Amino acid sequence: MKQFVRRLQFGSGVIVLIYVFLHLINHALGIWSLNLAGQGLTMAISLWHSVPGTILLYGSAALHFPLALQTIYQRRHWALAPAEWIRLWAGLSLPLLLIRHAVATRLAASLYGFEPNYERIVISLHLRECTTALPRKKARRHGLPAGDATPGV
Repeated sequence: MKQFVRRLQFGSGVIVLIYVFLHLINHALGIWSLNLAGQGLTMAISLWHSVPGTILLYGSAALHFPLALQTIYQRRHWALAPAEWIRLWAGLSLPLLLIRHAVATRLAASLYGFEPNYERIVISLHLRECTTALPRKKARRHGLPAGDATPGV
């Protein structure tokens, strides 16, 4: 039974790793061209938004996290190498940090028909930078820490 649970944990972890790897490669494609990143996004959406892809991805994520918690619970000692502490931190914190992004993106696509594209993302990031850069410049000019500047001042 223990071997079966380990295989489930490994398999689900590999699927989540493949998703993250493809997701990051897709972002990296944007370095060369937004059109190329858009084509990668279209391929990713067709893979992960299909019924089998959705079941595989969300099933793996839903299975992997509790199995990892069970593995942590069953530890007999906490004398871990630094690399193991980093792995433990990443495994517990990253899913919690990324869940908002994943749920919001998928719900926007499923409920409202909002299809993400890189042009919209780049424009929104640029607009956000433009609205926060001016207050930071004003703050520096007046000798204040840039973090104390409020937008629109």
